[in-house]
Amino acid sequence: METFCQFALYGLSLLVFSSVLLGLVFWVQYLLGRSGWNLIGDRSPELITRLPQSTPRWTFVDFVFAFGVSLTLTSLLTLAARQTNTSDAAVAPTPAASQSDAVAVNSDTEPDTEPDTDETAGGESTAEPDAVLQPAVIVMGILAGVLTITLVLGLMAILYRTNLRDMGVMPQTVDIRRGAVATVWILAPVIVINMIVAQLIPYHHPVTDTLAQQSDWQISLLLFVSAAIVTPVLEELLFRMLLQGGLQVAAEGLPAVPGVDVRSDSQGESMEAWNPTKRWPILVSSLVFALLHLGQGGAPIPLFFLAVGLGFLYQRTGRLTPCIVVHMLLNGTMLLLEFSKIGAGVE
Repeated sequence: METFCQFALYGLSLLVFSSVLLGLVFWVQYLLGRSGWNLIGDRSPELITRLPQSTPRWTFVDFVFAFGVSLTLTSLLTLAARQTNTSDAAVAPTPAASQSDAVAVNSDTEPDTEPDTDETAGGESTAEPDAVLQPAVIVMGILAGVLTITLVLGLMAILYRTNLRDMGVMPQTVDIRRGAVATVWILAPVIVINMIVAQLIPYHHPVTDTLAQQSDWQISLLLFVSAAIVTPVLEELLFRMLLQGGLQVAAEGLPAVPGVDVRSDSQGESMEAWNPTKRWPILVSSLVFALLHLGQGGAPIPLFFLAVGLGFLYQRTGRLTPCIVVHMLLNGTMLLLEFSKIGAGVE
């Protein structure tokens, strides 16, 4: 197993290095005016092709509501899981023969190694040394995220009489491709910035700290589902679609004649004329996104630039799927690297 993890570590490291190098080449070519393909893989003089998109119906208030729902669900569900674990621990027998196992587990459950329930459902959580590494706690964080996503999208569809396609959430093959190409462009400068910041400010993250303390496969799998699948969808929904989109409506104002269909999307279906250009909603939402990751060392700095890139990607395309793909690939790759390092015995 250790040999396999070593090969996986080398392979993933080579993949990341190659992607960063390729991304830097893309940027140099673009700045020199020699790039044939842009950030989403189109042949266009624009860095990001402007795509037809529907006028957002939501506002900043919707972000506040959704964020509150996320905090509430996360707090309630994880609290219930912790109380259950605490009750089980209180009634569990503690024979001398089993105390060594208890010590082994408890030695790994320090308050600063809590799973990233904050990222899973956008909420904050208090550390419980006896529960932070229990699978039930992470499962509740995942459930809170899924419930938040479902509830928010459902309410928006009802209140604003819209659908997933108009919200830019409906996954399409072309948007997945756009996200994959954008990943190479966006992550190249972000990873370079992260490497520089890491030399100045130590990096701390609940997920990586947890994995370093306990590499149980169940914990690893649950953390991967949380950080690489649920978190990207939830955070892009909250910060790109609702926060940035709501601020964009406030900055741009609605079209003079809302509801008039003037252009067609890639599926040949007409959509409204909504061409946002203001940049401050991108910067504000990116700053909020970065500040919510305080406590992770220098992470907020590269995360701000990541959010700016995702913000422009969302503003120009009106599609949330490419942003989710970029976010998933980043989180997933970093987690797989961490898994490989632990399995290979690399500090």
